[in-house]
Amino acid sequence: MSELTKDQLSQLKKAIPQFKKTFSEEIRAAYQDNDFKLKTLKIITQKDEDLDFSYEYFGACTLFPGEKTASINLKGVKGPKDFFDRIDQKLTNLVDSDYKYVR
Repeated sequence: MSELTKDQLSQLKKAIPQFKKTFSEEIRAAYQDNDFKLKTLKIITQKDEDLDFSYEYFGACTLFPGEKTASINLKGVKGPKDFFDRIDQKLTNLVDSDYKYVR
């Protein structure tokens, strides 16, 4: 999946609320942080195979609240599951780093 079509973007945007809920539940369980919540997740821009997104989360790992941005590469992404797996991996690494920093 090199570049997302408008239809694919629309489908992904519709699936974001469920992803945010599931991701938040998994982080709460993994880090025993009942306050953790992935508040926002928005697709910002796409250029070729790189996709930029913004996110904001709250929890015990949050030292500097506010919206942040990150990027993923879409090379090899074959559908929504692959797309959200990449987002999940990126956010999990960021959250893990924040938890390590505050503890």
